[in-house]
Amino acid sequence: MPVVPIISKMEMNGIGFDNNELMECRKWIAIRLAELERQAHKVCHIPVKLSSPVEIRRYLFDTLKLSVVCSRNS
Repeated sequence: MPVVPIISKMEMNGIGFDNNELMECRKWIAIRLAELERQAHKVCHIPVKLSSPVEIRRYLFDTLKLSVVCSRNS
């Protein structure tokens, strides 16, 4: 089934979403992230913000001294 006609209809008609459901999902994600960050703190023995690539990189490569296996070239 071609996707373009479907997307075109969605664009013309609009798509709906439930704002209350979206806010519930947001709350659930925030709670889950906080739980995972507490677990990471226990494992790493330092607070690590999992939503921060810089903090994760510092812990993995500066603290644990992991070696870089490959680099991304785009």
